[in-house]
Amino acid sequence: MSLRSRIFDRYFLGRRDLFLLWIGQLASGFGDSLASIGFLFLAIELTGSERAVGVFQMVANVPIIVFGLAAGVYVDRRDRRRVMLVADAGRAIALGLLPLALMTGSLTIAYAGATLVILSTMTAFFNPAYNSALPLIVDDPSRLFGVNAVMQSSRQFAAIAGPIFAAVGAGRNGPVALLTINSVTYVISFICIAMIGARLAGTGGAGRIRLAELRREAMLGLRTVMGNRSVRSVFILTLVNNFLLMGPAIVGTPLLVKKVFGGTLPDFALIELMYALGMTITGLVLHRFPGVRRIGLLWAVGLVLDGASFTLYLFADSLLELNIATFLHALPLPLVVVSRATIIQRLVPSDLLGRAFGYVDIAVIGVMAISAGLTGIVAAEIGSLLTIVYGGALAGVVGVAALMLKSVRDIRFDDRGATSGAEAAGG
Repeated sequence: MSLRSRIFDRYFLGRRDLFLLWIGQLASGFGDSLASIGFLFLAIELTGSERAVGVFQMVANVPIIVFGLAAGVYVDRRDRRRVMLVADAGRAIALGLLPLALMTGSLTIAYAGATLVILSTMTAFFNPAYNSALPLIVDDPSRLFGVNAVMQSSRQFAAIAGPIFAAVGAGRNGPVALLTINSVTYVISFICIAMIGARLAGTGGAGRIRLAELRREAMLGLRTVMGNRSVRSVFILTLVNNFLLMGPAIVGTPLLVKKVFGGTLPDFALIELMYALGMTITGLVLHRFPGVRRIGLLWAVGLVLDGASFTLYLFADSLLELNIATFLHALPLPLVVVSRATIIQRLVPSDLLGRAFGYVDIAVIGVMAISAGLTGIVAAEIGSLLTIVYGGALAGVVGVAALMLKSVRDIRFDDRGATSGAEAAGG
């Protein structure tokens, strides 16, 4: 067997559809890493205000809160492949119009915010569709942890190239150039997903979903998913952790680079590179140990390290030291992301996975909207450095609480895909 065949079998289980999904996410991961830099610096350039940047991020992520429940129901009832295609097409078009707005002089903070709202709305549907489609393509619960680790580390590997590209290439042409490239990467993702042959259909028909039915299905899914004490604990702790941490991380970091260290867009791109590099290394290590059983404990430890490691920023006196601190902070992040995705995919019934991951988006991205708005206000009062450190310390306390909860510690899987605490944790 050739090396290429061994790699294909080992990392993609010999499945063409999984490989196509990986290629698409590799491309969009590269583009998203450019967008995370581009939008933040575009907001800073257009406003120059901490409060305005925080409000920009808050408003941009409101669609996750508004559409999160509905998107989950829609994904469970529809063809996940088609949902992902529409979302990628919408994001590509919205970003592709930015250069035109720049050339015509109509690129304002309101226009940029509206574009980001469209992207967030499309993402609210894409993310649960992708995460609920993955178990259907893999079709082997015991392989999900390893596959999640590969997919996560691959996106971060792509994100390594993004900041480098922004730092030495297109980033010098301004944030709009980065966002334009992101538009192209969504086109690549669209093409790859269009070539997937697996059946990813949901449980519903092709008819319209009425509002009353949508609301009823959303509430039914919420009650069913949250009826498992282990899943409920993961959701609640994720919500609290991200409220404390996401705003300081997303909004506070670029403000720290620009206002404290006098950095530029390429300097912030290097910070993003450190994030991607640290997460890639840990993601690849996790893939080497797909048989992790005490996955709840692994997730809780990741929460503690994720928050506590932000205190390293206190010892950074230069951009170089800030980059080192960021790299060390990024190392435990896959423990959180990979473990959480696997827990949900294995404990939640497949016909409710879309809704479950819609709730995750609310807890992760939606709460970030509120957290980002508050971060802008707090950073204006005490500075971006203390905002990040205090937020991280409080998030670390949430991780300690997770370690103390039996409903989290008991989440473990054996080789047959069973969980020793699922029945006890169930409602």
